[in-house]
Amino acid sequence: MLIQPAASNDSAPPAKASPAAPLKPDPAAEAAVASRRRIGAALFASAAALLILIAFAFAHLYPLLAPAVAATVVVISSAALWGAARVDRNLLRDDLTRLADENRRLAASLESLSDTAWELRESEERYRSMIDAQGDLVVRRDASGKVTFVNPAFAKAFDRPAPAFLGEMLAVAPPLSPVAADGGAVSARDVKLVTASGPRWYSWVDIRMRDAVYSVARDITARKEVEQPRARRSRACSRPSATSSARR
Repeated sequence: MLIQPAASNDSAPPAKASPAAPLKPDPAAEAAVASRRRIGAALFASAAALLILIAFAFAHLYPLLAPAVAATVVVISSAALWGAARVDRNLLRDDLTRLADENRRLAASLESLSDTAWELRESEERYRSMIDAQGDLVVRRDASGKVTFVNPAFAKAFDRPAPAFLGEMLAVAPPLSPVAADGGAVSARDVKLVTASGPRWYSWVDIRMRDAVYSVARDITARKEVEQPRARRSRACSRPSATSSARR
């Protein structure tokens, strides 16, 4: 005999409905409403002026009714002024609301741009710190070849303060070709520089970006010291074989 489990009386509480997001005002709809209000105010003012003219004409035809006509004109004028003031107040309120929304939107955009600029500065500082920690030399030159920036490792390698390089032509490793108009060209070579600690070999890379050349140099002196004796031995071994082949 199968026994069916009794249905539980405990039921999960109903999920609360999330509040609907407030609808953003449509600028086109707001402009249409403001236009209708202006048209209504113009029509109301025209009707009031027409009624006042009719009242003056009636008072001219019937002088005895002039006091009553004057009171009517005052009422109509007051109503016209009140209506115009109300329309102006509504239009001013709509303009203030629109300006407040625009200010909030601009403030949000400025905050987003500020956050992006801060992130870019932080990324640049992190990259510079990483480059400085590795000991790589970094220099930036403009289209004419004048130095616009050097990092502390570059200044330390040549035992000069960094500001002393600014505006100078860097002759130790000039770019291989002029700055490309479209940017993006990359060239690399090994150069031997006379630094404050003596001659050192560097792997020098030039990166052309728009109207500037960014250069990064890494010390490869230890590698060169290993490669050069090996290359000399290789050349020495190849000479006897070349001589023997010539004798044959």
